[in-house]
Amino acid sequence: GINFGLFDVEVTRQQGQFSQLVAKDIMDTVQGVLRTSDQAIWNGSDTDLANPTTLEYVGLLTQINRTASIASTASIVDGLKAEVASMMANTSFAVQPSAIYVNPVLGDLIDQEERLNHRQMGKVEVVAGLRVNALATQAGELPLIPDWALPSVTSATESGKTDYRAVILMEELVELHYITTPDPRVFPLGLEGNLATRYSIVLFDGVVAKGKANAAQDQATTETSLTSYAHSVVTVTR
Repeated sequence: GINFGLFDVEVTRQQGQFSQLVAKDIMDTVQGVLRTSDQAIWNGSDTDLANPTTLEYVGLLTQINRTASIASTASIVDGLKAEVASMMANTSFAVQPSAIYVNPVLGDLIDQEERLNHRQMGKVEVVAGLRVNALATQAGELPLIPDWALPSVTSATESGKTDYRAVILMEELVELHYITTPDPRVFPLGLEGNLATRYSIVLFDGVVAKGKANAAQDQATTETSLTSYAHSVVTVTR
């Protein structure tokens, strides 16, 4: 996928602040491109990694086709732990989930549920200085990592409710493929008719969720209905 941002610089050089303003505009646009990329990693609208039809990513919510659901009357914690156990019980593949990414509101709902049940959640450090709640599962203590880009939508199954997403990942099988560098690249496009300078900020990259296969895969046959085994998208209704 390629994500890009465009902006025009229309300030006078006589002000003596042209370079500073250009640098600020470029940095602001780079931040916007990175935020757009954060959303597209989960929600990118393209549908085929091998034959893309747009400049969008194929979002992880599209790539991962193993799903589970937790109804509004069921325990969120029990449902997530059961899904992790089910993933690990697969006898055809060695599955070792490493994290659960959650919509931030869903993360708060899990915290509330544990408090109501008088259970104390563990803590794990995911990067230096950042500690998050952890859920005790058959895969050990999995960090619950809040991600604002995971969507919440009107429930498709229960009237008046909201569907939140939790994604159980085997992170070593999620890769970001890129051309030359994973950093945004800035291209000046030259002057326009009104003497404004136009820049393009571009990411040449794409996210790939590996771990899709057929348990009875025949190497001589092209598989068309591969099933995700290393990851799972869980829909929680509340």
